[in-house]
Amino acid sequence: MKEMLDLSMISIADYYSQEVQTANAESSLLEAKTNYQKARISLLDYLSMDITGDYEFNLTDDEKNYADYDDSSFEELSEIALTNRKDYQSKKLELENAESQLTIAKSDYMPSLSGNYGLSTSATAPGDLFNRRVYSVGLSLSLPVFSGWDTEYSVESAKVSIKNAEEELRELERNIKSEVMNVLLDMENAKKQVEVSEKAIKSAEESWKVNKENYEIGNVTYIEMQEAYNNLLSAQNDNVQAIYDYYTTNYELKNIIGELTYNE
Repeated sequence: MKEMLDLSMISIADYYSQEVQTANAESSLLEAKTNYQKARISLLDYLSMDITGDYEFNLTDDEKNYADYDDSSFEELSEIALTNRKDYQSKKLELENAESQLTIAKSDYMPSLSGNYGLSTSATAPGDLFNRRVYSVGLSLSLPVFSGWDTEYSVESAKVSIKNAEEELRELERNIKSEVMNVLLDMENAKKQVEVSEKAIKSAEESWKVNKENYEIGNVTYIEMQEAYNNLLSAQNDNVQAIYDYYTTNYELKNIIGELTYNE
């Protein structure tokens, strides 16, 4: 651009515009390097590794690293979540425990029957100890009459605990289904963004190819050609971000439905 300015082929405004683009590109490059180093440090710190060490990271674009749930319905995924989620299963056990406590409390209304069996022996000499044995058998029946309202209190308290457990279980189920629905919507949007960004790349590639050919025959300026190339880079960057978002929402869904394991 400087040589073109010296030959009066472009205006000073075009030259300054290119200087600004160059400065912005250098700033973006520096920012990208900084973000990469920060991400690297965060990963090593998360893995409890020496952040000053020299490591090589192998990044792959293997779709087997995550499950694709595009063909799964909301009902199917909700059922999987309710089956796998430990917090939901824990709430179900709390409800079962509350129901058991009610059964125990109601048992105080019922009569109780207990039995006993005994054996005794006595002798005037050690050798005759088991010659005089006495056996005894007995049964006792207890009928509850009045317990000072303790039984009624225990029963009502158990009923309240059951209602609380049922409400907490229903609320957790609603929250889980809401999480599944929200992430499905996010995933659908992320998938659409991937498709749009891929089309944008094809359009930008064609535009760059046309502008490059036109520049060679003098139909467009260098700045116009450079702008087409920048648009191509921007489209490629948008595509990378869209793919990242799609991967992220898939992993988020796996986490919500309880299928994200540590070995992944």
